[in-house]
Amino acid sequence: MARLQVMHLPCTPDGSTPFMLVIDEVEPLDVDFTDPKYADFYQVLKDETGARCVFATLATLDVA
Repeated sequence: MARLQVMHLPCTPDGSTPFMLVIDEVEPLDVDFTDPKYADFYQVLKDETGARCVFATLATLDVA
């Protein structure tokens, strides 16, 4: 099952604390990364949460 993690990025001069969403352990049968509909999904996820970017991978990542 995929996991959702938040990775904090260095602060910006305006004082905001940017972050990126990391989705790891994505099963290849669950998501076809070549399908354009998932690009829209990740863009909406990014826009709705305020994340700087969304990173999805099959690998296991531990965000500190």
